[in-house]
Amino acid sequence: PAGGVYFWMEPMGGHLPEEEQADPSEKDQRQLTARKEKDGESASSGYFQRGDGIQVAELSGRFARVVHTKCILAFDACPSGGWIDLFDESGWSIVRMQYPGVIHPVEQG
Repeated sequence: PAGGVYFWMEPMGGHLPEEEQADPSEKDQRQLTARKEKDGESASSGYFQRGDGIQVAELSGRFARVVHTKCILAFDACPSGGWIDLFDESGWSIVRMQYPGVIHPVEQG
């Protein structure tokens, strides 16, 4: 990812097709933890959900400092930003690039 580029959060991995991305249910949604520091063990600054919009502000190794640009579902733990590990334990990216004019499937309903 390049700095300043907009992405969507994809907890299951940005490489998977839409039918494999869906949350188990509306009440059981996958979340990604944003951290206060670029360390996977640092304190949480909140959670991102699938389809939330982010902008990459800074890169440091596999970590990115992100700014939360769009919250799909507003909830108490919605961060304004923080640090995320860009890759899951299998090495797949947890973000998907946003392209102009494309709406995330979660927003399409």
